[in-house]
Amino acid sequence: MNYLNQPMQYAGFRKRFSAQFIDLLCMLPLIGLAYWIGQQHKSFALIEPFLTLSIGIWFNVYLVKRYGGTPGKVMLGLQIVRVDGRPVDYRQAALRYSVSFVLGVAIAVALLIGTMNIADADYYTLGFLERTEKINELAPAWYGLVTLLSNIWTWGETIIMLTNKRRRAPHDFMAGTVVIYAP
Repeated sequence: MNYLNQPMQYAGFRKRFSAQFIDLLCMLPLIGLAYWIGQQHKSFALIEPFLTLSIGIWFNVYLVKRYGGTPGKVMLGLQIVRVDGRPVDYRQAALRYSVSFVLGVAIAVALLIGTMNIADADYYTLGFLERTEKINELAPAWYGLVTLLSNIWTWGETIIMLTNKRRRAPHDFMAGTVVIYAP
């Protein structure tokens, strides 16, 4: 029961996964535009990771606080609420996104270092995959560890969500939230 004395129906894994897929589809135009501009201008490639993080904050903190979820969750009739059913505030929304944000910042810094270390001639003559490989080679040694931690976080979220009846992921436990079907 929640603070409105109505039973909460918890969103399942498939519904949450579908919402994330819709979120990805919503972001594809921005991803494509950033990719295209980054191919043309190395200077944009140096600021793009931080623009991406800013959009992530807007998407995962502001929209969650304002609308109770990301566009995918809202479109599928899901809502992120506190465990007692009250709407989330900025604190809960920020806590839900905090680990992904910190890992994202570390990855962005590593890729920024790799991009700064690539020669302009290589940057503009290499294809996308070769350029990505070269940037990864030139990134600091700790980049591999951060990428591993990010993968562990992502898979851990999935496994933990699948193993509890409320389908709460670690970020939900951290923030005291749950994803439900909107009343």
